[in-house]
Amino acid sequence: MLRHLLPALLPLMLSAQPGTKAPAWATWKGEAVAISHPTAWTVESDPDIGMVVGFLSPMDSGDVFRENVNLIIQATGEMDLPTYVATTEAQVKEAGGEMIVSATQRNGTGEYHTFEYTARMNDMPLHFKQELRLRGGRAYLITFTAHRDAWEETLYLAEAIMGSFKWLE
Repeated sequence: MLRHLLPALLPLMLSAQPGTKAPAWATWKGEAVAISHPTAWTVESDPDIGMVVGFLSPMDSGDVFRENVNLIIQATGEMDLPTYVATTEAQVKEAGGEMIVSATQRNGTGEYHTFEYTARMNDMPLHFKQELRLRGGRAYLITFTAHRDAWEETLYLAEAIMGSFKWLE
């Protein structure tokens, strides 16, 4: 329940911290889902790679990587959650990544699986957090990606974005 309130509570939590301005938020709506995001983040889509929507943080001076949260939807057919999880864990390992967390959870949007791992891409140390939901023969994979050095400072916003995920009925 708190997870769904996080985007609404985040501005209040931030404004309680001296010198911190709460970000403005908007809601992106797709065919079956909605996700809230800070309005300062750029919204993009890239159907060629299967990305339904991506939210990219503003580029700060000195940044070498734009933190981002994206949603990819993949057809899974009859694949169940344990099979998808095992496949993802194997892919992370094959790519030289290190799995930190892999756990199935349940909240108001149903059962989902969380992955957290690190890996190098283009010789850059990246940190990932993913949430996987299966519904109607599709996998809904929400991924937060950040440079290892920026992980802690943007994690709270990424978790608020990911926590805003909801099904449109």
